[in-house]
Amino acid sequence: MNRKIHALALLVFSCAVMAEHQSAPPLSVEVGSTLVGAATSAGEHESAGVAAFDVAAGLALRGGQFSLLIEADTQPWFTAATPDLSWVNHDLGTVPGFSQSQARISELHYDFANDSGDWSIGFIDSKAHIDGSTVANDDKTQFSNPAFVNNPTIRLPDNSLGLAWQRPLEAGNRGYSLLLAKDGGDGAFLAVESWWAFETVTARLGAWDNSHALAAPAWKDASRNDFGLYMSFDGSLAALSWNVRTGIARPDHSEIESFISVAAEIPIAANSMGIAVGYLLRGGLRGGSHFELYYRFALSEGIVITPCVQFSRYGDPADPLSTLTAGVRFRLNI
Repeated sequence: MNRKIHALALLVFSCAVMAEHQSAPPLSVEVGSTLVGAATSAGEHESAGVAAFDVAAGLALRGGQFSLLIEADTQPWFTAATPDLSWVNHDLGTVPGFSQSQARISELHYDFANDSGDWSIGFIDSKAHIDGSTVANDDKTQFSNPAFVNNPTIRLPDNSLGLAWQRPLEAGNRGYSLLLAKDGGDGAFLAVESWWAFETVTARLGAWDNSHALAAPAWKDASRNDFGLYMSFDGSLAALSWNVRTGIARPDHSEIESFISVAAEIPIAANSMGIAVGYLLRGGLRGGSHFELYYRFALSEGIVITPCVQFSRYGDPADPLSTLTAGVRFRLNI
């Protein structure tokens, strides 16, 4: 946290110095709040809830923009002694960096563009720079299950120091992305991605490597890097938008070895409905199936309510655990 505070102080000092050479730099601020609640059929995870708040600020300077994201949330409340619903929604889990009942700087970076492409340098959110999708990439207003937000075979680091580069699509050319980010105290994450835009389909192909060591189960080898390949397709069919994801990771090391999912979003008047199904294979031949259905109500330009239903089946194939979860998210943007 001290390093984050020092980084914030550096940002404020930089803004003050650079602002002397500009008149009234444009400043944008967005304040949001998300309330998440879920009730599940599993006996050990009966229900849970959390309130999360965020403030995003952008300051245009020197042809680019400083971006700051501050997040805070309440400690999740549970009706059971084992509070881990991270497979339903990140904010309901015990994932490090989330749900710690404190304010934190989640992003602090400088974004700019030049002839080579678009750059982002600083404390960044890795999920925002690779494996993107217009259908399944936002757990606040789209799918809540993390398996439908990013490909779970990609061992993405939490928000950390990093550098991201992207060359946008041009007529007749492919687009490219590069991400380098710190992971833990002893590792680094590297990903390269290329994508192609066709008439109604955008295809992405990427590869990644993570050198951060993990404590592996007995059947895993934690002594070497984790790596994998992934593909993603975004497309449209009439008014329907769809996404297909698939990925594989190193089987003797990765927690999740393979994954495939199909997701779709259907506009209904001013609202929209989403449906997704996915299957993942974990170590020891333990699989997991996930299903989610949501309906997003846009009450106004800044108020969105998204109820959803999830069904998960996972664990030992001989004795699988099935869980039905109902939840709702309330999102307010100012």
